[in-house]
Amino acid sequence: MSHTCNYKPKIGISACLLGKPVRYDGGHKLNQFIKTNLENLVDFIGVCPETECGFGIPREQIRLEGNPESPRIVGKKTHTDKTERLSAWIQKKIMELKTENLNGFIFKSKSPSCGLYSLPVFTCNEKFQSTGTGLFTKAFIKKFPNIPAEEDSTLKTKTQLNKFLKNVFPAIKFNYMEKKMNFPDIINTLKSHSNPESIKGMARFGINPETALGVSMPTLRSIAKTAGKSHSLAEKLWSSGIHEATILASIVDDPKEVTESQLENWAHDFNSWDICDQCCINLFRKTPFAWPKAIEWSQRSPEFVKRAGFALMATLAVHDKKATDNQFNILFEAIKRESTDERNFVKKAVNWALRQIGKRNLSLNEAAIRVSKEIQLTNSKSAKWIASNAIKELTDLKVQDRLANTKNS
Repeated sequence: MSHTCNYKPKIGISACLLGKPVRYDGGHKLNQFIKTNLENLVDFIGVCPETECGFGIPREQIRLEGNPESPRIVGKKTHTDKTERLSAWIQKKIMELKTENLNGFIFKSKSPSCGLYSLPVFTCNEKFQSTGTGLFTKAFIKKFPNIPAEEDSTLKTKTQLNKFLKNVFPAIKFNYMEKKMNFPDIINTLKSHSNPESIKGMARFGINPETALGVSMPTLRSIAKTAGKSHSLAEKLWSSGIHEATILASIVDDPKEVTESQLENWAHDFNSWDICDQCCINLFRKTPFAWPKAIEWSQRSPEFVKRAGFALMATLAVHDKKATDNQFNILFEAIKRESTDERNFVKKAVNWALRQIGKRNLSLNEAAIRVSKEIQLTNSKSAKWIASNAIKELTDLKVQDRLANTKNS
């Protein structure tokens, strides 16, 4: 970022967009894109009309009702009119914000109090009749018509943010696209997204929740996009031991700087199938060690290292467009050999590799089906499941049609 002075613009913002648990159900609507890109450039002034006016948490959801030009705020279920209480608070808040000398405001879309654009206004009979603006937002714009205002739904790209910032404070030349998140920024961001309910869900899917925060993959990819590629950052993230940080490390690392010893060290640290798979998908397959490690690790004993071998086979089948059929035919030996491993995360990876190789083209499909039938004859519960599941998918008409069309195209 470059600018002509050290002054930080003051931006009013709906508090839920900053991750504050102020919504009717005690939740939030954290906008990571806005927060990450602006928090070091501006001073945020968080506002939540519904909470600050005393509606409480949890509370009944509200909506706009009545005359579209001057709608009322009413409870969705009880139809209790809450307009007077909110309006009284708005008058006081507007005067308070006048002393803040705000340079701009970002409102929460679809909020009956804060929405800026196209909020539905209903009749008393619950029928949609028109659109309007949130009560607080309408009062704010009337009092401060020259303060740039937008809602989060219109600030989804860097171009849109940059345009907003230029309107907010034209004396400063913002170039937040150069801003990169550092290690402390990322760890703090991950912790701000911690979700205990998601952690419980992870455990139900067999993911090791020991050091997990419950951060979603879309959020991790958003953070990675802001952080950019960095081998040194990846090493720090991996060393943190935080579940999501290790996955993030696999996304931000530079495959060109990855060494064989790093692959071995990371594979040795695997303690959950999702970390194993994400490393193979995001990073390991892009290194020159992918093919030899696929075969080598398939012979190792540790469950997640062995899984990594077959996860690599599966991801290479999907992504390595230059690989020959012979390279994949060689892998069938390892698949047959390890098909008797009864460990859940191994047998599923063996099956995954067999299916992905078999969906690469018609020739490999025929070979994979043949191998599956050979495996099916093995006196092993695991082998029989791997084979029957693979045959079912590989002989499916949709798969066969796709492979036939690919051949003819």
